[in-house]
This record gives sequence, structure tokens and C-alpha cells, in this order.
Amino acid sequence: MGWLGDCRGFVVSLDAVISAFIVISVLGYAMYVLNESSSMHYSGDRLMLTGYDTLKLLYVRGVLQSMNESQINEELSEVLPDNYGMRLRVESYVDAGDALVLEEELFAGDMYGDEVFRTHGGCTFLTFTDDNIDKYAFAEFWIWLD
Repeated sequence: MGWLGDCRGFVVSLDAVISAFIVISVLGYAMYVLNESSSMHYSGDRLMLTGYDTLKLLYVRGVLQSMNESQINEELSEVLPDNYGMRLRVESYVDAGDALVLEEELFAGDMYGDEVFRTHGGCTFLTFTDDNIDKYAFAEFWIWLD
């Protein structure tokens, strides 16, 4: 026995307190993460990513290249979630030798009001005929939450 007496009870109690603190901290952090991930956060970044993903999907399905407004509207209503709105402008250019000439421009999707928060983006793409570039195109989008 040392000058403090028998410390075994104190060590066990201290170990239990530290363990309880760690368990409560881990559970609290887990509840925080679960709460944050379950709530829907709509930031401009998420809207922008949704817009670019939608453009890519329309391109992969061949809808953007068709330059058909009704087909683009139909695909947009199919791929966009109900609480999103999107407006597209697609411009098609042909190579005139020394310059690109606007051949066709179309607008598709929903109209938006000035009161909604929206974000904006765009991309260029090419259309091909027999491995040759047929047209140069630019797709621009505005996306928002309804």
C-alpha cells in the first residue's frame, strides 16, 4: 500500500467516466451527421450540378443533337425532379469556312420569374455525321427550385 492508499476503485471509476464521455461524444456526432444528411440542402452548387447532369443526360440520349423543341421538353419533364424548373437555349452553328454561322436557335423548358433563385451554366458539344463534324453547338441552361 502506498501513501494514497488503495487506488483501484478510483482507476475503475475514472476509466468508466472516460468511456462514457467517448460513447456520448460518438453518439452525439452520429446524430448530428444523420440529421444533416437527411435534411435537403439546396445550394447553388447542387443546382448547378443538376443542370450539368441534365445536359449530359440529354446529350447522351441524343436529344440535344436533334434540335427538336418538343422532344427536349418531353425529356426534361422526364428527367428533372418535380421540384426543379429548367430553361434551355440551344444554338447550332455550321462551319462556313472561315467562320461559324448560327444555323438554328431554340428555347425549351419552363419559364421562370424574377422572384426565384436560379443558377446558370452551359456547355459546347459537337454533332457528327460519318465521323466528320457536322455542327458545333452551345447549350445554355437556367435551373431553379419551384
